[in-house]
Amino acid sequence: MPRVKFTAPVSKLTKIEPAIVFLIGSRNRPNFAAYTTRDDHTLLRITSRYFDGYSIVKQSGYWTDPATRKPINEDSRMVIIATDNVKKLQSWQHEIVMALQQKEIIKLGYWTAFTYKTDLYRLSRVAGAYKKKKPKVVI
Repeated sequence: MPRVKFTAPVSKLTKIEPAIVFLIGSRNRPNFAAYTTRDDHTLLRITSRYFDGYSIVKQSGYWTDPATRKPINEDSRMVIIATDNVKKLQSWQHEIVMALQQKEIIKLGYWTAFTYKTDLYRLSRVAGAYKKKKPKVVI
């Protein structure tokens, strides 16, 4: 069966800005419980209030308890934010720490985020234009 490949060539670089990655553990509780639905909604609500471009990734990680020297498995969230507004970022960090009762959050660093508009975006703005293009068939 032939595969159908839709192509949307990149047409224009529209924005370059820093992308910052944070690791946020589950709420600071004695049993290191998993993220609750309420905590996920809190993280999403606060982040969406500050930024237009972000991703929240569910993950799990380990750290060593200093008292027992045993590894602790903990749910966490990786939040990737594309912004160059340092004041917004600092306010967001403070609100997240307070809302989720964090002792610490980890900032992995800065990367560069490139935003491109594609021909598909341009074509979709014209009613039905993208439907008229036949897909490229690869055999």
